[in-house]
Amino acid sequence: MRFPYLKQSIYFCLAVIITLGISISTQALLANWINPTAIPPDNNLSKPINVSEVTQFKLGNLGVGANFIPNEKFEVRDDTASTSRIRITDLNQNS
Repeated sequence: MRFPYLKQSIYFCLAVIITLGISISTQALLANWINPTAIPPDNNLSKPINVSEVTQFKLGNLGVGANFIPNEKFEVRDDTASTSRIRITDLNQNS
């Protein structure tokens, strides 16, 4: 046996090369990340409301309509209409 540690050296070199390759690939992926450049329009965040079947809630007041901060638990505003109306219907369009 001329080179008793040749096999272990080859395995070690392969392990180092594979580890470095994975490390460089991961760093390249992280380097390509670009942070958002602006906040969502009107601070409208998509979470935590989604379409799952799990009950969801948000603490605070809910405003619908123009860009305003609601004063009540549920407030609807339409600053463009001469008369504002609210209609609540079921699946059959029954008011």
